[in-house]
Amino acid sequence: FNPFFFSLWEFGCDSLFISCYHNHLDIVKLLLNDKNRFDINHYDYEWQTLLHYACQNGSFDVVKFLFENHENYNIDFNSKDKNEVT
Repeated sequence: FNPFFFSLWEFGCDSLFISCYHNHLDIVKLLLNDKNRFDINHYDYEWQTLLHYACQNGSFDVVKFLFENHENYNIDFNSKDKNEVT
């Protein structure tokens, strides 16, 4: 039982958010291949995106992958959370 997982799920985060947060690059790649299922620019209740989650937890591999592949996935690097942080 991991209470952190359930708190993320409750606030609109799915397996892609959780994988980004925990630097599970292989899972992120797998999930992003299903473009119809996941919205890469989806945000949580604080308007934070996948990139926010990866950066906050120091998930370097995921952050690097998202930056290197931003054109393939149409990632919005200018999105801001509710505190106006990019």
